Amino acid sequence: MVLKMYVDDSGLFHEPVSCLGGWIADAETWRRFNEDWKKELQIEPRLDYFKLREAKAGRGQFSRISIEEKDQRIERFMQIIADHRLIYGTILISPKVFRDRYLQAGQQPPSIYLALLYMLVTETLSYTASKGKIDPIEFVFDEQGGQMRQILEAWTEFRSCCPPEVSNRIPESPVFVTDQEALPLQAADALVWYQRRSAIRSLNGETVEESPFPWAGTDQDPSGFISAALSVDHGGATAIVFDDGPKAFFRT
Repeated sequence: MVLKMYVDDSGLFHEPVSCLGGWIADAETWRRFNEDWKKELQIEPRLDYFKLREAKAGRGQFSRISIEEKDQRIERFMQIIADHRLIYGTILISPKVFRDRYLQAGQQPPSIYLALLYMLVTETLSYTASKGKIDPIEFVFDEQGGQMRQILEAWTEFRSCCPPEVSNRIPESPVFVTDQEALPLQAADALVWYQRRSAIRSLNGETVEESPFPWAGTDQDPSGFISAALSVDHGGATAIVFDDGPKAFFRT
């Protein structure tokens, strides 16, 4: 049984946090997810797509929808994610910290996308294997992100140094589609946007806004992983961001 992970990015190459992540499920789960997501898009007033950041700001398609209905639509889209018990995976890296670590060692830093991709793929394979899922995983990226060439270059480099037990579980090349062709990419966009926004607020000492995900504050968290490399100097203290789905915080 082949698993499939739909991946998107947020704040790529931008300080203070770059984020790469998405949702994982098997083919049957994704089939049912697509049906439910499409039905919600078609509810009047119809939406061409769903973007959480647009909905939260009342921009784009949500500029013509009342605040009450906007909140209801957000809740229903997030409930679809919860209902299908998708597995999440998110990587958060500080571009500055990433570069500085290499420069301090007298080395030229590689592409941060390579680091994000390496961490995401290895963590995904490790996490799913820990849950008894050792099936191959197909990775699907949003082609509108403009990062296709970098992804392909990073993917080729990554596979070239993988041991067989890793390379056997990933395809020779990832898949690229738009988020209107592959509806799960819209859910991936919501995940990484919220995770990055939460991390930034935490680093700035601001209150993290209430999670849009319906499992927040409950014992119904979906399974998944968050990995962060975000050492940031805050008045002499080193803050490392951790995010556990509905909660975001930092500790020194």
